[in-house]
Amino acid sequence: MSRSEWGARIASEAQTTMRCHPLMQTIPTWPVPVAEIIRTYSARHLTIRQFPPTLTIPRELHGLTLTRSSGDATIWTNPQDSPLVQRFTLAHEFAHVLAGHLEFDPDRVVRWPLEVIANAMAAELLLPWHLLAPELPPVRMTTPTAWQRWRQSVGRAIVQRAEVSPSVLDYHCVDLGIVTADVIPLLRHRHASARPEC
Repeated sequence: MSRSEWGARIASEAQTTMRCHPLMQTIPTWPVPVAEIIRTYSARHLTIRQFPPTLTIPRELHGLTLTRSSGDATIWTNPQDSPLVQRFTLAHEFAHVLAGHLEFDPDRVVRWPLEVIANAMAAELLLPWHLLAPELPPVRMTTPTAWQRWRQSVGRAIVQRAEVSPSVLDYHCVDLGIVTADVIPLLRHRHASARPEC
C-alpha cells in the first residue's frame, strides 16, 4: 500500500470517527460554532489564545496545542492568518484533542499520520456529513467540468454558509469519495498529509 493510499484510508477512518462522535449530534446548522464547542468541551478544560504579536512565529505555523500537567490545554492560533485559516486551525487542533494525540510522546511518534487524522476530523467537524450529504450530487464526479459546475453553484454556497475555504471543501470531497483527486488541478499531485490551504 502506498503512502497516499494509506493516508486516504486513515482519513476515511478519521472522518467516520468524527461523524459518530456525540458532539456532532449537537450541530444543527452551518456555520459550526467551533470556538464555542471547544470552550464548552467537558472532557478536558480547553482555552483558546492567539500567539502574542511580539512573538516571531514562522509563517507556516498556523497553531498548536500545549498541555499542562493538570491536563488542561491551550489551543494557540496565529493572528497573522485569515479568519478562515484560524477557524480551520481551531478545528484541526481540537481534532488532535479528540483523537488523543496530546497523550503521545512527540519524540517517539511519526507525525504525518496524526496530521492526516486531524485534517480529516477538522473537515468533518466544519462540514458535518448530516449537513453536507443533502447538498452532494447523486453520483461521483469524475470530470473537471462536472466538478467545476457543482463547485461554482452548490459548492460556493456551502463554502459561504460553512465559513470554510474552497480547498477545505475540495479535500473533504476527495476524502469522502465524491470527486477524484485527479479532477481537481491543485490536488492532482497532493501529498497525503497536505493541509488544505485556507
